[in-house]
Amino acid sequence: MFWMSNYKKIIAIPSGVNDVFFPRIDLASSVLINNYESKRKEYFLSVCSIEPRKNIDRSVQAWLLSELPQLGYKLAFAGGAWRVFADNYRYSHPSIIWLGYVQDQLLPALYQHAKA
Repeated sequence: MFWMSNYKKIIAIPSGVNDVFFPRIDLASSVLINNYESKRKEYFLSVCSIEPRKNIDRSVQAWLLSELPQLGYKLAFAGGAWRVFADNYRYSHPSIIWLGYVQDQLLPALYQHAKA
């Protein structure tokens, strides 16, 4: 029985990182920095499908209540959306950037330069 096993014998092995994330990608190649002017060029990133189950409303509310927009940070959403949901998540705020679908080969640059 698994639940009766000695927990000291259990070892957690973290997931590895794909080679595509190395070497570090130059900031100039970041799709976010190239396509959007940003005072600080620092951003927080959410990569997800744009749909209700991802709770984007709550993320945006929390972002706008934080002090980060006033400090010049951006919140970037990268991900495709079903047509029925796409227009519902176009919050208009200078600190929120909607990138839409981002190709896999461009994601490492976005991840590497994001604050979180």
